[in-house]
Amino acid sequence: QVISGSSADQAGVNPGDVILKMNGKAYNDPKALSDAIAKMHAGDKVNMDIWSNGTKRMVQITLGSRPGQSSYEQQQQGAPPDQQQPEDQNP
Repeated sequence: QVISGSSADQAGVNPGDVILKMNGKAYNDPKALSDAIAKMHAGDKVNMDIWSNGTKRMVQITLGSRPGQSSYEQQQQGAPPDQQQPEDQNP
């Protein structure tokens, strides 16, 4: 699935395209690929080899924030681990 307006959409990934590799690593399981992307941060760049309309091509995608991700989570992703604060500091 390619969400309209997403980073993948803006990079030219189309519905039906098959991701063959991300940053040179093959993922045989869509969940494993999704998990790997979830560990990355908004603004990270990834290279994806995709199969599109009978042709293999490479696209570079700059990751955006994920749907449902709060602005707090986005902010925390950019902070060094020693500077991240719990969202609720009240006991």
